[in-house]
Amino acid sequence: MPTQNDKKTITAYVITAVALAMCAFHLYTAQFGLFSAMVQRPVHLLFACTLVLLIFPIKRLWSENTYPLGLRIFDWVLIAAVAVAIVVMMIAAQPIADFVEAHPSTKMLALAFLVMVGMALMADGLHFHVERGFIYAAMVFAGAVEALNLLRSRRRKAAKIRAGE
Repeated sequence: MPTQNDKKTITAYVITAVALAMCAFHLYTAQFGLFSAMVQRPVHLLFACTLVLLIFPIKRLWSENTYPLGLRIFDWVLIAAVAVAIVVMMIAAQPIADFVEAHPSTKMLALAFLVMVGMALMADGLHFHVERGFIYAAMVFAGAVEALNLLRSRRRKAAKIRAGE
């Protein structure tokens, strides 16, 4: 059974390996050029989040009931969830970017959502509580209006194509 010092040593080696892999990735991109932003950012985020979760686990317990590297199962689930989310981000980024490029009004809607969330976070930081239901209701309403606008424009294009044939 590994002792407490063995677990700390193994954890240090794993953290060092992940940090070196991150350094190698950044040195490679510095020498040979960046990947597209839709690859560069998620890979960087994967390394950074993995390091954060390894260095600062949710709860570190050096006892017999811990899992490898002295981390609880919840920490391993978080690391796996980050990896899966980043893979999904890399897969879905281009189709979403193409959709937003084809529909400029969605770009403004996304910007408005970011501003709304930012303002709510700033208000919370200043101890002005904004009820989350209001924020969600506004986002759902704006999303529904945008969906109706997209549906209307699609129907207009289809009608023009039928009229032209």
